[in-house]
Amino acid sequence: MYSHQLETFLSVVKYGSFTKAARGEYITSSAIVQQINLLEKRLGCKLFVRTNHGVALTPAGEVLAEEAEDYIRHAKAISERMRKAAEHRSIRLGWSTGAEDPRFLSECLRYRDAHPGLEVVLTHIAGSAIDGLRQGDFDLCQYFECSFLAEYGYGFAHLYDAGQCIVVRAGHPLAGRERVTLEDLAGTEIVMLAEGILPDHDAFAELVAETGAAVKTKRFADYGFETQNYCYAKGVPFLGVESLRHVYAPLIAVPVAWDVPVRMGLIYREPAWNDLTALVGAISSAFGG
Repeated sequence: MYSHQLETFLSVVKYGSFTKAARGEYITSSAIVQQINLLEKRLGCKLFVRTNHGVALTPAGEVLAEEAEDYIRHAKAISERMRKAAEHRSIRLGWSTGAEDPRFLSECLRYRDAHPGLEVVLTHIAGSAIDGLRQGDFDLCQYFECSFLAEYGYGFAHLYDAGQCIVVRAGHPLAGRERVTLEDLAGTEIVMLAEGILPDHDAFAELVAETGAAVKTKRFADYGFETQNYCYAKGVPFLGVESLRHVYAPLIAVPVAWDVPVRMGLIYREPAWNDLTALVGAISSAFGG
C-alpha cells in the first residue's frame, strides 16, 4: 500500500535535483535514481525530465506531486488501523551484527518464550540500521541514538552510554595506542557520518572546530559495508564505538582521550503496541534501567 518511493519522489520535487535530494536524505544519488526508476516503472510513465539546473516535473509528475502527500497520509493511517486490528502478535528484530549487546537478543528470546503466540522474527539488516529504519524494515533494534527517528516513526529508549573509539585496521600507526588524542589525529583524515545523523558525531565535529585541531573529516551517509571496506582498503580511520570490531574482524577499536558519550539504546516503532512496549521495558530492566 504505502511506498517509500513516493517519499523519495517528493524529496526530489522539494530539492529540484537527484543530487540535492540525496544530500538532504543522507543517501547516495544512485539510490535516489533507483527509487525513481522503480516508481516510474510501476506507474508506467515518466515523472521527471532533466534540465540544465536539475530536474523538472512532467505533466504526469505534476499530477502525482499534487496527490502524493494525501495518498501517503491516508495509506499510513490505513496501515496503522490494520496493525492495531491484527494486535501485533509479531515483532521484527533488526540485527546488523554490529552494535548490539548480547543481552539484547537473549532478553528478546526470553520474552518470546514467556509469551506463547508471540512471533519474534530476526531480520538481518543488510548495510546499516540507518537504512533499515528509513525503510521501516524492523520494529525494534539496539543501536546508537539517531537525530531523525521521529521523522521515520521511531522512538528511542536510552540503555547506556558508550565511549567513542577510533576504528583502524591492524598495522595502522594508531592501532597500537592505548588511547588516541586529538593531537594524534593531526593531519589525519577521519571518516564519520554525515551531519544530522548521530548526535555524538556532530558533537565530535564541534569539538574539532572549537579546539582548532588539525583533523580532516570525510562524512558518509551510513556505516554500511561499503564505508567499512573503503576505510580498510584506504587505511583511513573512522569514528565509532568498540563494538564495531565485531562487524569487520580486521578492524581494531582504539579508545579516545576526549569525552563525547555515545547514547546506546533501543530504537522501536511508534506508536508501540502492547507486546512491543512490554519488551522494551523488559530489555531496559535487564540493562538496569
